[in-house]
Amino acid sequence: MTDDTVMDESLLQTHRRMKRKLIEFISKQKEAQLALDQANRKIQILEQENKRLKQMNSDDAKSEEDEEDELSDYDMEDAEPVTPRVVPKPIQRAKRRPCTVTVNNIPRDDDGKVVLPLELGPLTLLSLGKIEYDNPSFHCARHIYPVGYTVERTYMSMVNEHEQAIYTCKVAEGNDGEPLFVVEPKDDPGNIIKAKTATGCWTVVAKKANQIRKKSGRNSISGPEYYGLSNLVIRHLIEEMGVDKCTKYKKTPQAK
Repeated sequence: MTDDTVMDESLLQTHRRMKRKLIEFISKQKEAQLALDQANRKIQILEQENKRLKQMNSDDAKSEEDEEDELSDYDMEDAEPVTPRVVPKPIQRAKRRPCTVTVNNIPRDDDGKVVLPLELGPLTLLSLGKIEYDNPSFHCARHIYPVGYTVERTYMSMVNEHEQAIYTCKVAEGNDGEPLFVVEPKDDPGNIIKAKTATGCWTVVAKKANQIRKKSGRNSISGPEYYGLSNLVIRHLIEEMGVDKCTKYKKTPQAK
């Protein structure tokens, strides 16, 4: 074997080694690029989740002057449900007609008074109650809480996962002179729920209704909305009772 042949063979082996290393390098580069792409996707997912959590925290921080519209730990501790002794047969959800009542066509008697009960979609207004002008605790900038105010509404049952129930929502005056919100389900009348806020009551209802349906996660519910206090027709009727003495309250533009 000549020197030239030996040199050619050595160069060929060197070339083959370099080719193998190049192939290995390209393979590792592809793996690294794949890992980088996966990491970037994970970062995007984490950024989206972080944004969602920040939005949730921002939503939780929203509150009005005297009452939060969202669920809160305070409301959960504040509510005082009474454990039922006997659970009667659940009632079927009544079929309700679509709400056709507006501020401009409220049914009234010959004296101009609203005809009750008044069906407003899922709500039925039973009593407007009486405004406590001399007690600032019974109103805030957005809502008025008349003593004796009573509505009924449908919502998921707390005792039968396959049924809806009718809940009676009332505003009363507590022993401390503050508003006392009372919710009673018709399919479980012994389970009267009381709280210092409407949201406090409905937090308990939502939690129990979701528990028997094995639903978990964050549940947001607006007490004033479920009490009907945010309904434009009801707000208009309450404002007709005279709210000028409610110094903190701001009338809705539709009712001016």
